[in-house]
Amino acid sequence: MPSSTSWTQVAWNSSSSTVHEAERQFGRNVGLIVIDTYAKGIAANGGDEDKARDQNRAAANLRRVQSLVDIHIALVGHTGKDESRGARAVTAIWATST
Repeated sequence: MPSSTSWTQVAWNSSSSTVHEAERQFGRNVGLIVIDTYAKGIAANGGDEDKARDQNRAAANLRRVQSLVDIHIALVGHTGKDESRGARAVTAIWATST
């Protein structure tokens, strides 16, 4: 697996390039990226949804993408098997939401 610095740079460039290409191809601004699910987005690069460090790293990367393309990013999450316990994973993402 690449170092966290290299894969985050690839993610920023790939995400912003994809948005810009879609805008060019369709002649319209893209206003929304949906990540379904956020946990799978973290795991895709070897992160662990239960670790605040990985949650915070992912949130920082999403803020970076948002600053590059001026777009809203919606994250889809799910409750665990016991819905009374609330959302899965750590609550770090809610602390960084704006």
